[in-house]
Amino acid sequence: MPRRKLTVFSMLLLVLLAACGGASSPSGGSSIVPILQGSASPEDVAKKFLDNWKVANYQAMYSDLSVPSQQEYTFPVFQKIYQDAMEKIAPDQITYTFHKVTLQGASAAINYDVAFTSSVFGTIADNGRTLRLIKTQDRWGVAWSSMDIVNGL
Repeated sequence: MPRRKLTVFSMLLLVLLAACGGASSPSGGSSIVPILQGSASPEDVAKKFLDNWKVANYQAMYSDLSVPSQQEYTFPVFQKIYQDAMEKIAPDQITYTFHKVTLQGASAAINYDVAFTSSVFGTIADNGRTLRLIKTQDRWGVAWSSMDIVNGL
């Protein structure tokens, strides 16, 4: 009799596990989500975005845009805007400094200064900038517009 109880218990456990983890997403993949997920902070995303700007990695920058910004600007348009701006400034180096990060619900504003060092123009300081981020689909993304490149360009 104890063996029968163990078998019934084992079957119930298997059914329970299958019910919890057996669902699949519409794409056919598993819908099981790991319990521990790293979520980048708005400041982390902004630093990554600006660090990729320094090395002209526009694809990586674009991947850090918010979903609405990616819907507004295709990658080729985004890349062209940056390339055109960087050709005008001709920076040898881009540096930035964060000052204040303000969080309010699913939005964030990061006040920062950026400087472009160019052999053609010297140092161009663009101080008092604000980079805005929003949280959609459980990730922070840069709420980007072309005004986020250089003030007044």
